Amino acid sequence: MTQYFQNNMKNWNVPGVAVAVVKNGEELYKSGFVVSDVETQNPVDPDSTTFPAASVSKLFTATAIMQLYQKGKLDLNENIQSYLDDISIKNPYKEEVTCQNLLTHSSGLDEGSELDGGTLDKDAIKSSKQYFKEHIPSVIIRPNSVCRYSNIGYNLLGYIVEKVSGKSYEKYVTNNILEPLDMKHSSVRIENDSMASGYEYSDGKYQKTSFAYQYTSGSSGVISTVSDMENFMIMHLNNGMFKDNCIIDADTEMLMQKKQFANHEVFDGMGEGFIRSSRNGVHILKHEGALPGYTTTLLLLPNQKFGIYVATNSLNGMLFNFEKTFLDYFLGVENVVNNEENTSNNIDKYVGTYRSYDGISIKNISKIFASIDDTAEFKVNKAFDGNLTVSFYEQSKEKVSTKLIDQSNGIFLRKDGKGYITFREDKNGNIKYVFNNISHQTYLKIRNLGTMQSICLSLLFLILILLGSFLIIIIKAIRRKLKNNRKLWLMNGFINMLYVVDFVGIFVLEAYMILHYDYRLVWTIYILLTVIFLTILLNIYSLFIFGYGIIKKKFDKRTILKFTMIQMVQLLFIINLAYFNMIGYHVF
Repeated sequence: MTQYFQNNMKNWNVPGVAVAVVKNGEELYKSGFVVSDVETQNPVDPDSTTFPAASVSKLFTATAIMQLYQKGKLDLNENIQSYLDDISIKNPYKEEVTCQNLLTHSSGLDEGSELDGGTLDKDAIKSSKQYFKEHIPSVIIRPNSVCRYSNIGYNLLGYIVEKVSGKSYEKYVTNNILEPLDMKHSSVRIENDSMASGYEYSDGKYQKTSFAYQYTSGSSGVISTVSDMENFMIMHLNNGMFKDNCIIDADTEMLMQKKQFANHEVFDGMGEGFIRSSRNGVHILKHEGALPGYTTTLLLLPNQKFGIYVATNSLNGMLFNFEKTFLDYFLGVENVVNNEENTSNNIDKYVGTYRSYDGISIKNISKIFASIDDTAEFKVNKAFDGNLTVSFYEQSKEKVSTKLIDQSNGIFLRKDGKGYITFREDKNGNIKYVFNNISHQTYLKIRNLGTMQSICLSLLFLILILLGSFLIIIIKAIRRKLKNNRKLWLMNGFINMLYVVDFVGIFVLEAYMILHYDYRLVWTIYILLTVIFLTILLNIYSLFIFGYGIIKKKFDKRTILKFTMIQMVQLLFIINLAYFNMIGYHVF
């Protein structure tokens, strides 16, 4: 353990790490490495240095929900709308969204917008109710059909805790989980003076990140020391008991740990909050977390009464690499063996590119961030020998490639022994999804023109054409070379310029606001979206004038060709704007 972090922290540019290990209800190992603050050089103390638990907080939310379920205050299979009387969820499907769906990431909810989801000002924190009235949850996939990681789902669970218990989420978790577990240095949402500073490594040096207060705490609100987290792990390894305190009863604990949903029966799937996994027959429960400047991981081996929790003050893939290294060392390298070659004659239908939208909305303007992220793509190709090969990025952002061995009915073994890959068809028999061993991950098949490479190249091409034609028109106008159809030429040049400025402006502004938690400029995005709509109307007007001119034979063939090419480029750009949800006000 010590050797791993001493050898790898520098390689991954991590300034500080804290780790705690428990076994049979007792502390087995605990340590802090290097510094909690680069500027002050304060050391990491596993007993007092706090770190945001990030998405490991979801396990606290799941525990709170299961406590309320155990007390008969909510039904896991009831429509969540009955607990959200003042918040309406958009759900076009007849299947209802339940707490069970939210716990297992199978609700089908679109991810919430990153815009205006938190603040750097402690005094400006919005209520959960206000947040959900502005960020209305929307179901985009049939509930209970696929497991797709959902932050907004757990934020809804946090709000349900408030509605059912009559207390704020922060107060409920503090009174019913943190205090009974004697987690004295832990809190929800609000940091203390001992919290490690978060960093990102850029240009050869550490850059301190700002800590943001989330408006909803259900997905990532807990702040804790690794020493306090020992008690949380011990409780879940001891049938819900910690010392003389019963946090949840044994039957409820088993519900949290057993398989509740999986994208395919060959996978370990999701428990009620816990991400399930296995390695060479050993059952594993886990959850990872990431926030700007921080990463965490929690691993439990329930049959061995063993648990480990690690927190760092840097956002990178080291802890995912640590998980793999740790499990390889103690449980042996994963090796699902099968030496048979592919037997199917119809593997071409699986070939293509698939994309994960984990953490990214499909239905608002944030969609572009997933579309230009090559680490979100899962590629399936057919090799020269007739076998399928896959390439994708693991959670550590390390790229892997391997051949697949056909097992039948869309089930494939990875040639490298790392488990299964499965595919699922839609109702028309077309391949729609691909799944891997990561229980909460779903990849949606996309068309060739929707790949990251195609999108970037097409956007670059269209922007260059629009800008180039705008500059040519302006230069000709200045030199007085636009003698014929001057107004129409200038109108189209103006249209081209507006499209580029609006698109680039929205992209840059959204990225800036998300990175800096500065949402004062959200109004400018609404203005730019309005300008896009008006530009499209102007574009239609120019097209009408162009068509009228053709009918009246006002243009020669060369002019018609030039205007037609410009109109085609404008149409293609409009299609891209629609694809990225930039026509209309799809901000949240």
